[in-house]
Amino acid sequence: MKTIITLLFLFIVPCYARVYTVAVVGKTGVGKSSLINSLFGEDIAPVGHTLEATTGDVYKYPMKFGEDTLHIWDTMGLNDEKGDPKEYIARIANKIEKSHLILFCLDTTELRWTKENTKLLELFKNELDESIFKNTLFVFTKFNVYSNLENIEHLKYKIYSIIPNAEFGIAENKKTKEWKNKLWTKIKSKCKPNILPVFVKVIFKRNKICEISRNATRNIVDNDVYPIYMGKKREKKLKDCMVGIETFNDRINTMSYLGSAGIFVNAGPVLKVSKFVAGTLGIGGGMYIKNILSQFHRNSSYCDSNNDLLNINSYKDTYEWTDGTYKGHFKRNLFHGYGEMWDDENNSLFKGNFKNGIPDIPECR
Repeated sequence: MKTIITLLFLFIVPCYARVYTVAVVGKTGVGKSSLINSLFGEDIAPVGHTLEATTGDVYKYPMKFGEDTLHIWDTMGLNDEKGDPKEYIARIANKIEKSHLILFCLDTTELRWTKENTKLLELFKNELDESIFKNTLFVFTKFNVYSNLENIEHLKYKIYSIIPNAEFGIAENKKTKEWKNKLWTKIKSKCKPNILPVFVKVIFKRNKICEISRNATRNIVDNDVYPIYMGKKREKKLKDCMVGIETFNDRINTMSYLGSAGIFVNAGPVLKVSKFVAGTLGIGGGMYIKNILSQFHRNSSYCDSNNDLLNINSYKDTYEWTDGTYKGHFKRNLFHGYGEMWDDENNSLFKGNFKNGIPDIPECR
């Protein structure tokens, strides 16, 4: 009997689909959906561009990690005029209290602490089980819009007066690329322990693969960076072109001077001047002729327009950047098709298909 139970445990438990939840709450327009997209994947949650709420009630965004599923609950704004905040909190209480992590969003651009803020926090505290704050992180959003640490400290002080054990994180800090890593560190310290393995997978793919890939792709687009072999071919072609330009211009200049000097030297007896004077006139004439022929001179733009290498549809090559290496096919200078990706310590990050520089995996949307 024990053997049968053990076998059932071994075969059934691994197949058991575990579901984890993250609840994102806050006032209307605070940037909940933007935070979800930044942490978990591009365009997972629709983002509104007005003060009107885009999340009508509670939206569930599922993400699969093997047999595990992560549900991200994007809640309606707590101060939405369409309903009573107390009634709404009561309606979503079950979802929030069972969540493995609650991200409570606060707007950094809000310069004054209002009575409405106090009311919402007290409702959140009084209507829900206070134990949820063990797994709640208060996140200051829109720091890229208003980067004022003094204002954040002021807001923290107001929150501490209601929730003394509150902990905080900052999102969208454009001054540092490390804000996501710092925020994830805070998240890992506040979430329930059993969701950590899922978050590690999210962090690995979002920060180690998607972000690196996106930054490398941006570098290619912004700085005209070429894969190694293609770059060397283009560099050689440009160099050969420049040498050809210099040779062509030198020939025109030489013909201008020699031709003019030859004419005046041979015409010296006719003009009844010495060969020295004729030579001097020849040089002057050469300069004049050179100015006339300068319209036929070629410059670097002649080579810059010679970009036929960019039109290669599929090119097996390697691209190196400060954080690692891509190896595979490139399409119009962007990594495209099957290939591999390593970090700067030669650890394999991804092997598979890329689309325009981005790994073809859902977490990189």
